[in-house]
Amino acid sequence: MDILLRTVNLCKIYNNGSVMVNALNDVNVEFERGSITAIIGASGSGKTTLLNLLGGIDSDAKGSVFFQNTDILKMNDTKLSQFRSEKIGFIFQFFNLIPELTAKENILLPHYIIKSPKSNNTVIALSEKLGIADRLEHYPSMLSGGQQQRVAIARALINNPDVLLCDEPTGNLDSRTSKEVISLLKELSKNEGKTIIIVTHDIQIAHQCDSIITITDGSIM
Repeated sequence: MDILLRTVNLCKIYNNGSVMVNALNDVNVEFERGSITAIIGASGSGKTTLLNLLGGIDSDAKGSVFFQNTDILKMNDTKLSQFRSEKIGFIFQFFNLIPELTAKENILLPHYIIKSPKSNNTVIALSEKLGIADRLEHYPSMLSGGQQQRVAIARALINNPDVLLCDEPTGNLDSRTSKEVISLLKELSKNEGKTIIIVTHDIQIAHQCDSIITITDGSIM
């Protein structure tokens, strides 16, 4: 088994004034390369907190998050930023596209951030794979929800990351479009070896994944 990402005794505490909240409590999980995993649980159970720590968005926690053999919680800000840019792709419920940019410009945003040369060939290849090749010069307001999420997926893939972290990626889509998006993610997992982690409230989506992790009050059940 090729474990790409794992946590060891991961704990996260939020200090809300006089109240201490255990968002994560001794979480130990492993994610295999090329697998697709669902994380489910009630609102406030710690799902998004775990996702943020796995992706290096947050590093203020106890324990460890290992990408291969490197503990990303011990990285400085510069290395953590580089890790996020090169190894992690993020997909969100509300797409997070910049309305003033075309689909193509939104897809290329991660290239701009790391000052990588623009790759039109990569954009064209991704857009053809995702069925949005004829929408590259359109602005987000001109696209359907499903098309916007496909643009967001292309943006997440532009730097060829090893891991895709998806926070309710179908939460703002109708059922037919949701199925299409999940089918695309499964294809990326199986055909391109991407490790995909999906936070979802939809148990039907969870059952399409290779494995399901349930979080209750910050603990893995």
